[in-house]
Amino acid sequence: MSPTAKELDADPYRHDFLLPNGIILSLTPDPDITLLGLKSHLWSLAAKESFYDRLGPPSEYIFKSINSSAEEEELYDENLTFSSLDLLLPVIRLEKTADDSKVVALNTRNAMIARCANYSLQLEHTFYVGTTFFCLLTYQILLCNLMGCSKPEL
Repeated sequence: MSPTAKELDADPYRHDFLLPNGIILSLTPDPDITLLGLKSHLWSLAAKESFYDRLGPPSEYIFKSINSSAEEEELYDENLTFSSLDLLLPVIRLEKTADDSKVVALNTRNAMIARCANYSLQLEHTFYVGTTFFCLLTYQILLCNLMGCSKPEL
């Protein structure tokens, strides 16, 4: 069984928080912070990042995690403390609760752009051109799918 957040708080343990607009915030949360407090702290940190203007108010999002039984868990109770979470991985995702397909599509596109830019920066120079081409092609295919046009040719 994997250690819980409370067991890991003796040793500072960083967690990644994935916001739907592509922002990834990495921090060591206070074990006694509630999910509501954590969400407000994440929003204050995200305000300094690009694509922040694409986020809605924090009340429109819920936390999702992978629990120790390897199942995705939606955390609706915002009064839970961080130490009470049974996390398999140190990654928590925030997802919009509203079912607005245009917002979801826009956030998917923004997340892909941010991910492509991040991968391009992390790779060595020899792989940069190929990775950038792949990311741009993937982005173009995604846009075509959203707009209903034909797939781009290589």
